Amino acid sequence: MNHDAAGGLSSSGYTFDNVVDWLNQTAPFEWRTFLLERLNGTVREAPLRGIEAGGWKLIYSNVEPEILKQLEKAHKSDLLWPEWDALAPVDVRYSIGLFLSEDGAVIDVDREGPGFKAGITPGMRVLEVNGKTFSPASLHAAIAASAGGAPLDMEIRSNGHEKKISIDYHGGEKYPHLVRNATNPDVLGEIIASHPK
Repeated sequence: MNHDAAGGLSSSGYTFDNVVDWLNQTAPFEWRTFLLERLNGTVREAPLRGIEAGGWKLIYSNVEPEILKQLEKAHKSDLLWPEWDALAPVDVRYSIGLFLSEDGAVIDVDREGPGFKAGITPGMRVLEVNGKTFSPASLHAAIAASAGGAPLDMEIRSNGHEKKISIDYHGGEKYPHLVRNATNPDVLGEIIASHPK
């Protein structure tokens, strides 16, 4: 805020160059490049450099994290999305790229994932997985078996018609985890520890 000629307060804008100059005065750095990359660029990968600099790294394993289990329970109890009454989502986004209801309705699809590439889109319903009636358990078992080379075949209902779809995926179950990277100081852990529980 600035003072105008009458002594009152007036607002004045600032430019991108102003912000870069102020940041450089505070902490010299390649702020222009840093900000332009984030304002104008897009990347497929998650922005992990801050987490990695903080002493952690992202890995994937076949063990479902406790936080995802808790989120599924929250969905089941209608705490997060009441309009999804009794949908109890099945989250297999990190393997085949699908987010489904407990009865097989496709809620969301990762457009870069194997499910979408096979032709699965929101609004469809999975009826069978590898010849077995769809259930969260049958889907998880089929995805797990894919790591050993088993097929991942589904019967889908779309617009009142049923069709067979094969998903080209052989990676087994896949979930994200943050793990400690001892080559960097645990800055992230210090930040978390500094906040009261």
